[in-house]
Amino acid sequence: DLSNLKRAIIKKDGNKLFKLFSKTKKIRQAIIKAGQDINSPNFGRKN
Repeated sequence: DLSNLKRAIIKKDGNKLFKLFSKTKKIRQAIIKAGQDINSPNFGRKN
């Protein structure tokens, strides 16, 4: 939720930001491990 992220940034809530970015880092690592990461714009999709 972007409003929660914005609130944490404004309030300088380091703990909340650390937890959020730790969670997103784990998700990103899982995507890479699953081989779903691609170095192409729009994830290689043709529009």
